[in-house]
Amino acid sequence: MLLSTLLASLAACSFPAPSSTPPPYDLSGIERVVRAELEDLQGDATVILRQNGQDLYSFTAGAIAPDTQVRLASLTKTISAGVILSMVDSGDLALDETLAAGLPLLFGGKPTGQATVLDCWSMRHGIDAPLPYEHLKGFGHLASVTAIARQGTSEFQPGTKLDYDGKGMQSSALLAAKRGGLDWEDLALERVLGPCGMDGADFGQFGKNPAVAGGLRASALEVMAYA
Repeated sequence: MLLSTLLASLAACSFPAPSSTPPPYDLSGIERVVRAELEDLQGDATVILRQNGQDLYSFTAGAIAPDTQVRLASLTKTISAGVILSMVDSGDLALDETLAAGLPLLFGGKPTGQATVLDCWSMRHGIDAPLPYEHLKGFGHLASVTAIARQGTSEFQPGTKLDYDGKGMQSSALLAAKRGGLDWEDLALERVLGPCGMDGADFGQFGKNPAVAGGLRASALEVMAYA
């Protein structure tokens, strides 16, 4: 599902603007790629290719329909980033704000607290922790970030290296939620999910832990509404 949704999103951005006549695109290559991956996808896939509100191509196989809610895994990052940028646009958050400044009770005086919001979302925060608290069931948002802050160490100076990881996103999202006066899921609903019509989407994959970087569940149609 993730592969097929990414294909749809990328393809929707890569073609030139359509004319008044049907676009003369040869889209057969998309289906060849998806069918070749079906075995690894357990036979389930949905692809939607949409440009300027016009559906150009669709493909469905197995148990996943365009409106079926599925786990988005790391595609969650793209949608969660929209929530963060909405907070930046409204002046409630700054990309150059550090975790120590925004969450002083958790990150104050710690080397990990020098990571900025931008460092967190570009995965250059340098925070290392013994467990992936950002998506462990049994943790809420505050509890997961508290564990990251208390047990996390600084692997490298923030902003100097790239390390694919969601701890910084989880932490800065807590800051955004506090600034918005809502929990993360309600903030996402107010800022992105609601306005985009993603009414069936939720961050419930890991129970009370929103897993900001990888815990969103939504349908392909909802992802396309965001894209």
